[in-house]
Amino acid sequence: MHTEDRETSGDALRAGYRLMRHVSPPESPWPGTLARTPDGQSCVLVDAADLGDAWRGWRAEAGGHLLAPVDVARRLDGHDVALPICRERVETFLARRGRGRDALEEGETVTLAVSLLRGAAEAARVWRDDAAVGEWWLTDAGCPVLVTDITGSTTSEILDSLAASVDDWLARAVADAATAARDPRILLRDIEECESALFAIAAPSPLATRALAPMYAREAARVRESTEPERAAAPRWADVLARHVDAEFTELVSDAAMRVWRRLRRPRTTRRRRPWLLAASLAASITVIGLVWPSGEGPATAESSPVPTTMTSAPPDVSETAQGTPELGDRAAGGESTGEMTAQTPGEGGDTIDWVTAASGLLTRRAACAGQLSCLADVIEDPARTFPAGVADKQGADIRITLLDEFGGAAVLRLEDAADPQASPQLVVVVRARERLLLRDIHAVAEKKA
Repeated sequence: MHTEDRETSGDALRAGYRLMRHVSPPESPWPGTLARTPDGQSCVLVDAADLGDAWRGWRAEAGGHLLAPVDVARRLDGHDVALPICRERVETFLARRGRGRDALEEGETVTLAVSLLRGAAEAARVWRDDAAVGEWWLTDAGCPVLVTDITGSTTSEILDSLAASVDDWLARAVADAATAARDPRILLRDIEECESALFAIAAPSPLATRALAPMYAREAARVRESTEPERAAAPRWADVLARHVDAEFTELVSDAAMRVWRRLRRPRTTRRRRPWLLAASLAASITVIGLVWPSGEGPATAESSPVPTTMTSAPPDVSETAQGTPELGDRAAGGESTGEMTAQTPGEGGDTIDWVTAASGLLTRRAACAGQLSCLADVIEDPARTFPAGVADKQGADIRITLLDEFGGAAVLRLEDAADPQASPQLVVVVRARERLLLRDIHAVAEKKA
């Protein structure tokens, strides 16, 4: 049974899981459903039948460099396997980070090379054969994992590509690691020597995956030079602040920013004051930190204490955030404003997406396109896709929109007929793709029978 057809078949048995949205290759290794476990961890629920009894991951240990189950959820018609979220193929990551000033730093290269070596060695120990063939992916935590039983490049081939992207001694050390990875027996014998050679050149540092927004393989394949690579690799101001002040001061700034964010979510009669209010509040919070800083030391800089985070992104630009996305600024019909919007994913900018306003504007513009693909290309992720008729076809005030959840640059919203409570509701999925907000899916809600 396909994942989408089973969405509600076992709700009572997996009630602790919060289901988000469906994913499928090439966005993920297998078709499944993004979810949160009962303890709040993000995962992908994959049908155990899709993995099969012979899947090698059953014998792998969770938390290593082999993709392994973290939980199993029972359904009425089978089982779902909870797996770590795989955001991006390592080969795609290397292609994206392999140009210009955005190239991998030495510490990132060491981290990736050692991770690949350890994953291949772990596979050799568990399966005792040349099992290091598969697809290497990066999880949402920035950890490389080997997804087995899927056709892909060998570990040594990826290491060869990595060696070709660096210079001098580091290139030689990575090339030696690639040679060792070609034979599992040699790898198990020489892995410590290979790791020592890499660590002697540079200390490992986390991979800057920029995984705060969903990365699709079809988008990553179109590798392009970043217009602001240095800014994209810069740590967020909150990360820098958290490294150099006491916890209570960090919480003070966080609470102040959260209060400002909540006020900005309320309807405003004057729109242009929002970016000034945000900038003033954040500046006041940082001023408080400066006033209470210990007098014996000056404020440290990011360079003086290099403690990198797993994921980095650009600092917020208040002026850019205030302008928002042109496509979402005005409704396609009636000249009605949808309110001030930003297409930045939450966590990448200083503001948060108003998903309800975005969904309302996209639905209105979709109706105004009247089926023209050239128009729908700016509204729907796949403009050729058709959606079932229903509440989504109504206009403006006729639709009641409720945000159900947002997850990794995507949001699920419920659409209800404001005039007819008996009408069947629909769910709409809005995602951030191609640097804008787009409709991904609209489908009917499966109402539970009494």
